[in-house]
Amino acid sequence: MLSTNLDKKLDLSQFLDRFKSFFAREKSIQLQGDISKHLQFINSLEDIEFQSPPTVEEIWKSIQHIRKFGVLSLNQIFEILKIVRYFYYLKTVKLNGLALNWIEKIDIPDYFKILDSYFDKDGNFRDEVDERLISIQIGIKEIKSEISQSLYSILHSQKVEEYLVDKQIHYINESESLLLKGGFTSVIKGNVIGRSSAGYFYVVPDKISTLLKKIRNYQQEQESIYLQYRKDISKRLKQLIPFIKFIDREFDRFDHYQARINFAKSDDLNFLLPQKGSEIVIKDFYHPAILHSPKPLNI
Repeated sequence: MLSTNLDKKLDLSQFLDRFKSFFAREKSIQLQGDISKHLQFINSLEDIEFQSPPTVEEIWKSIQHIRKFGVLSLNQIFEILKIVRYFYYLKTVKLNGLALNWIEKIDIPDYFKILDSYFDKDGNFRDEVDERLISIQIGIKEIKSEISQSLYSILHSQKVEEYLVDKQIHYINESESLLLKGGFTSVIKGNVIGRSSAGYFYVVPDKISTLLKKIRNYQQEQESIYLQYRKDISKRLKQLIPFIKFIDREFDRFDHYQARINFAKSDDLNFLLPQKGSEIVIKDFYHPAILHSPKPLNI
C-alpha cells in the first residue's frame, strides 16, 4: 500500500479514498498473489451484472470468541451470515471463466441453510422459528393494547381531568406516563418518575406499572430463549471455524475484484498489466483535477 506521504506527493489521496469507498469493509488496497491471474478474474467479471456485496464488519474477533467457547451476540452471528448469504447469491449469478470455476469450488455447509432461516434480510431474528417466541409477541401485543385502553380511560375520566396538564401520553424512561398537577394523589394512584421544567409530575398509574411489569417479564423470557439459540448457534459455528475463516478470506478476495471493477466503471477507467523492464508511456495525459482547458502531457 502506498505510504501516506507518497499518496500526497503523487496527489493520489482523494483518488485512493474514492477507490476504498467501493469496498464492503475497510482493508488495504493491496491484493496479494499473481497479478496476471487477478486480471483474468477481473476480466471474467467485467461484463457480468451482479450486486455489490453488503457492508460487513470484521469477524475475526467473533471467530476468536467462539474458539474459546464464547457465545456470540445475534448481531455477530448475522455478520457471519451476511458473508455466507452473499455467496449463496453469487452461486445464482451466471458467471464464466475463472469466476465460475472459483464459485463452483466453494461448498457451503448445510447448517448455514438452517441459520439463514433464523434471520430476516435486516438481521432481525425470526420469531416464527419458535412457537414460544410467537406466544410472547402475542402476549406483549395484547398488554400494549390494554395499556392504551387504560390510558385512554384515565385521560377521559372527569375526576382526573382537573389534574391533567395536557392530554398527551409522555414516554419517560421507556414508560408511558401522564403529566399531572400537584394533588393528583387524591384521584389516582401512581409512581412519580420525573418532573417537568414547570414543576409538574410525570406519573405512571399503578395499573400501567403492573402491565409494564408483565411486559418486562415477557421480554426476560424472550431474551432467555434468544440466549439459548445464541449458545446453540455459537457451538455449531465453532465446529465450522475452518470454513468461516476460508469464506471470510474469499469474501475479501472477491471484494477486491468487485471494488476495482465498479470503481473503474464509475470513472471509465481501464486496467493495465505492468510488464517488468518495459517502458511506461503516458500519452496526452492531463490531470483529472483540471477541468477547464487542460494541457496534455506526453511522458
